[in-house]
Amino acid sequence: MALDAKKYTRFYSTSGTNADKVSTSKLTKVKDLWEADVASGANLDLLNDPIVGPIVYQLQQMQDEFDSVRDHVVNDVVGQQGATGATGPQGPQGPAGSNGSNGSNGAAGAAGAAGTNGKDAGLYTNNKGTETVFLPPTVFTGVLGGNGNVKVGPDGAYVLQASELLQAMWPGIDGKRVTEIVVHTSASKGIGGSVNAYRTQFGTTTSLLAKAGNSDNTLDITDWICAMGETIAITIAPGATTVKVYGITLTLG
Repeated sequence: MALDAKKYTRFYSTSGTNADKVSTSKLTKVKDLWEADVASGANLDLLNDPIVGPIVYQLQQMQDEFDSVRDHVVNDVVGQQGATGATGPQGPQGPAGSNGSNGSNGAAGAAGAAGTNGKDAGLYTNNKGTETVFLPPTVFTGVLGGNGNVKVGPDGAYVLQASELLQAMWPGIDGKRVTEIVVHTSASKGIGGSVNAYRTQFGTTTSLLAKAGNSDNTLDITDWICAMGETIAITIAPGATTVKVYGITLTLG
């Protein structure tokens, strides 16, 4: 049940009006006297006083009551602190953080070294650095009488009529020029005055030799610079159906 309002009245105070105010020094003096009487045992003499004795007895009873109430409040109501409980389960994992920003692009690497020039198809270089191109016998066609008067086999090209001319044409290699030619045949000493060379361009023909040269010999021609739309045309007059033409070597400059 609820407690009634307090019924006691304060006897003295260290604060307030002068009528009921008692100085702290006086309270300290009374405390000192009481502790001195306790030390000497004189406080027990108060029990023999017919007026003060009963009051001291009642105060003792009240002190015992207060101690009992304090024990109850501390031990039973408040209670002893229990042991620490077990650690609770781990909470769920937090959400994933947002993606980081993209890093900046690295600097471009240095350009690689240029590769060496590849070999042009059919281009050969000897140990002295001279470049040559070989045209096989299959490039030859007939000039007089049409292709039917020319035969080509593994052993070379030849005419079916002694008066036939064989002709070979080559479109060149960009950046190169032809400086010399050799027409190879089965004639051991060559065929005199049988070879001619021409520069052709869309129907226009220009001679590259001052006069016809001998087969199986190196002929120094007017240099022909390879160009788009142009060819070098080389003719040979074998003079007999038994002569085999093996091909042409072109020296480039």
